Amino acid sequence: MFDGIATYFESSVLSADPVELVRMLYRGAIEAVEKARQHLRERDIAARSTQLTKAGRIIVELMHSVNKDADPALGQRLLALYEYMQRRLIRGNLEQADGPLAEVVQLLKTLLEAWDQCGPAEEAPAATIPAPEPVSEYAATYGGGYTGGYTGDYGGQSWSL
Repeated sequence: MFDGIATYFESSVLSADPVELVRMLYRGAIEAVEKARQHLRERDIAARSTQLTKAGRIIVELMHSVNKDADPALGQRLLALYEYMQRRLIRGNLEQADGPLAEVVQLLKTLLEAWDQCGPAEEAPAATIPAPEPVSEYAATYGGGYTGGYTGDYGGQSWSL
């Protein structure tokens, strides 16, 4: 049963456009932090830490996807926000406090709403865009291969948001 789900998810990731990959990362991070909050309420320290580590890794992938060349000021502000979220996740975990985790969820949801306003990247013929190569284990799970932030080059095809 899980093989079918994993295959479906992998297919979704490999066929998604770059904007959708970013959305998948945001959804994965939101889900992980929400689960961590639930584990915090249940006092399940190991499960909470696992989910916060997962969320932190997803945020690192989002940081790697920022294209600072497209708009340096915006890129730097977005990186600073991601770093702030990382610090809040750490604080929430160390202090066993829900407030910092709730704040990160809200920030991620706000950013996801902004990305939801973006349409898909311009589509090129499928034959010219090879399957993306994951940049890490978490990128493979939550949307690997995306290297742009606002503009970029994906599979040899230039695009911009």
